[in-house]
Amino acid sequence: PWLAYEPTGPYSNCLREWLVEADCRVVQVNPYQVHRAKELRDNNPTKSDWKDPGVIADLVWQGCYREVRPMTGVYAELRAASGEWASLTKQHTALGNEFQGLLEVWFPELTEQFRDPLAQSVRALVERYPRVEAIAQAGPKRLTQLLHRVSHGRATARAQTIWEAACASVAPASGQ
Repeated sequence: PWLAYEPTGPYSNCLREWLVEADCRVVQVNPYQVHRAKELRDNNPTKSDWKDPGVIADLVWQGCYREVRPMTGVYAELRAASGEWASLTKQHTALGNEFQGLLEVWFPELTEQFRDPLAQSVRALVERYPRVEAIAQAGPKRLTQLLHRVSHGRATARAQTIWEAACASVAPASGQ
């Protein structure tokens, strides 16, 4: 027997593998093609659970499907690892965006000092000094020492301008 489906998430993996092991011919149809072909049956752009099987059957009849090959061993592990990698990459990007947004409130002038707002020097400043006033109180000498340590001497020239920017910062005093 044939079984055609539209992959919509990771929960279909178990069912697909079980059907392949049960000697069913399993094919999958691209969800984008299902979306584009949904009007062909009744000239109505709505999508419903009752309408989708007919659209999928039409696409399979036209040959618009892909055979499903079972993935086992290293290939199955690679599929799982690539999914995990994609998830972690999304989380990393989201955290970086959140950090940049909070940095704009915490010390807006600091983003003008560094090309990369996620640089190791910026992260060290945020970790060491909880408020902009703390950077101003630290003085240029302590900032130079910190930046020299974390940037291996590359960002020490910025210590004076960072200190001056902290002294004249427009960052809100409350809500830090």
